[in-house]
Amino acid sequence: MANRNTKSAFSCRSIFEIIAMVLSARHFRFVKTTTTMKNYKEYIDYCQRLAEDINDSYSDDLYDINQTIHDIADNCQHVIYYSKAWDLVNMMREYHYEKFNDAVDEVRDSGFEFEGDINAHMTWIAYYLIRNGIYSAYQHIETEVVA
Repeated sequence: MANRNTKSAFSCRSIFEIIAMVLSARHFRFVKTTTTMKNYKEYIDYCQRLAEDINDSYSDDLYDINQTIHDIADNCQHVIYYSKAWDLVNMMREYHYEKFNDAVDEVRDSGFEFEGDINAHMTWIAYYLIRNGIYSAYQHIETEVVA
């Protein structure tokens, strides 16, 4: 048997090229659920509701607020369920590419190492999308309160 120095399929392309290929595919093996965010307005409304809950329920300590935002985003249905994470990431990629790209950059900067589990990668991107959306909405609420 010849000694082959081959690379895995994933090492030939960057993870971001793979994500783009998968998201552009028409047929997913995931079943869409009825509670997916269908557009950017639904995403904004969802994050706004969560930010209002944080504003109404939690302390003014910035550490507590950031930890609460993390906890809510980390346990969000759009993060923990693969199909919902895929739907969110796909929707954001289509409707607001800049926010999608920011989340992808944050995943990369966080030290996430892609080891072939595309579903895990989607949940990470979805986490940053939700976390950033809640944080942005919360900052907007705080700005209104101060003004």
